Amino acid sequence: QESGRRAGTENVANILAMVAALQAAKIGSVNGRDDLIAALPEFECVGLDAPRLWNTALLIAPKFASSRWIRALEARGFLVGSGAACASGKAGPSSVLEAMGYLPPAMSRTLRLSANAGTTVKDWSDLAEAVRVVLKQLESEEATQSLTTVIDL
Repeated sequence: QESGRRAGTENVANILAMVAALQAAKIGSVNGRDDLIAALPEFECVGLDAPRLWNTALLIAPKFASSRWIRALEARGFLVGSGAACASGKAGPSSVLEAMGYLPPAMSRTLRLSANAGTTVKDWSDLAEAVRVVLKQLESEEATQSLTTVIDL
């Protein structure tokens, strides 16, 4: 506006309407995400001390490739992703995580969790429990494979 010399007039009415709508929807007011992170201390949460959206978490699993986690959690009714959201659909390591100092082994174990306005604290709790169950399952599979390898030798 004004030939680039002055900002436009703020639409105060629409801004206040958006604030009221978000407050009425209570989006993000019940945050089970942080409870999930606390319930999984063996997982590293990327950006834990940084300001983050209420509905997302990027975790680095203590072991096992993201693909194994994704398949096992999907079998339990949870859809999760891997890597940074801005790297979705790209092959290879995330340039975002690489810029943050993460090495390929850690980047291969990432789990991206996202929620929507309808996600409840119980949903986050159920996901945390599923992650714990899957960790035990994958560890059991690993132990069985190790035992099979030893027996085959």
